[in-house]
Amino acid sequence: PIIAYNSVKIKPFPIRQGMVMAEIECVYCGNFFEESPRHKNQMYCEKKVCKNAKKAAWQRHKIKTDPDYRANQKSSQKGWVQENLRLLEKISQEKP
Repeated sequence: PIIAYNSVKIKPFPIRQGMVMAEIECVYCGNFFEESPRHKNQMYCEKKVCKNAKKAAWQRHKIKTDPDYRANQKSSQKGWVQENLRLLEKISQEKP
């Protein structure tokens, strides 16, 4: 049976007498994975695409809520563009 717990879908399964582990549904890909005893609020599985989705969601949240982080990201992107201007010009010339 699948149980909804804190808006996360969980499939409990027995591992030993009296002990129960749970499989949690990944919020990105929808596959079930075994919960980690070290990460109590784990919502994403260990697939690379799911880890990237988790990181992107964290960054979006951080940019919305932290003005210092937002300013640092903007400054960093501006610096990268200045250092790689020739590369960007080359890419834009190659595109029709």
